[in-house]
Amino acid sequence: MPHLQSLKLDEVELSDEFYSTMASEASKSKIEELTHLNADLGSGASSHYARCLCFMPHLQSLHLDSVKLGDEFYSTMASEASKSKIEELTHLNADLGSGASSHYARCLCFMPHLQSLHLDSVKLGDEFYSTMASEASKSKIQTLSMKDVSMMTPRRLHSILSLPHLQSLTLWDIKRVDMDDGDIETLTRQTSSVDELSVNGNEISLWNLGLHTACPLVKKLELNYRNKENVSSGIFTMACSPFRHLTHLHIQVNQRYAFTPLNDPVSFCDAVKTSCPRLTKLSFTFITLNNETAAEIIQLMKTHPHLTSIELNECFTNVDLDPLISEVNSEGKVTVTVMHGPVRYNTRLHVRSPTDSSPFFWHSIDSN
Repeated sequence: MPHLQSLKLDEVELSDEFYSTMASEASKSKIEELTHLNADLGSGASSHYARCLCFMPHLQSLHLDSVKLGDEFYSTMASEASKSKIEELTHLNADLGSGASSHYARCLCFMPHLQSLHLDSVKLGDEFYSTMASEASKSKIQTLSMKDVSMMTPRRLHSILSLPHLQSLTLWDIKRVDMDDGDIETLTRQTSSVDELSVNGNEISLWNLGLHTACPLVKKLELNYRNKENVSSGIFTMACSPFRHLTHLHIQVNQRYAFTPLNDPVSFCDAVKTSCPRLTKLSFTFITLNNETAAEIIQLMKTHPHLTSIELNECFTNVDLDPLISEVNSEGKVTVTVMHGPVRYNTRLHVRSPTDSSPFFWHSIDSN
């Protein structure tokens, strides 16, 4: 199929012959994006599949979700990684043993074009982190997202931060374990190139592992909350103060239509002003603000000496807030942009389409 660029396989039972043929004919493929869901490959198929993926000359994006793969997949990927053209790899719902963990880390570091890696609910052994630390210098990874992958120790965190080109790091739902002081001291002496960091808002225990001191160059900090979690001002002081170069703070809920309030806007703004003296941009996404709280935050934060942008994305506001936004924008110091919503119709929540006649999409209200 000379024009096939995108392929999705979901709950498709395929024989070993399929994978072996794919491997032998991989060089002829034009596929750029491959998504594979819900499959169980034996040892032979796993090896053939790995060879196929590495030998496909145009494959740039690979998404694996709930695909059970044998150790042969990871060992073959490691040995053939240098031939891979994959730039973005997303891997969800997998359980790797010690051997597979080591091979996988070597594979990821040896893939010459891999820039973006997302691991979600992937159980990894200690060998993954130790191998990554020893092979980190070969990695080209710039963006790394790890969600619910394994317990985190200073030694494991050190291996992640050793990636020389890493710029953006996301750590969500990471379990902590006890550590010794020697490990923490090793991490605090490390300096990472990370300038964008995303963590759970109420789980900044990673700071106790030395994450904040190992990432002194962070310019954008994203704090994520779950439904019904309270956004506490004290968290912002603890989370933001260590980052002297912080210019963008983004506070968001990880799902739409959640109820996650910010109950004390005055304390919040005081905390942000104190802990983020160089802040130029403040963003909210899906936080339960409503018009009154949003207006109070806008009025309080516009006096921040360096702040130039406030963004509100579906924070339970509506067009009644627009006159204030227009007034603040007309002053010329801070630009407020907003996507109103969600809107309640017949007890159900909706977000209006951008085609709606009312100003419900991202906009900066014109003062004229």
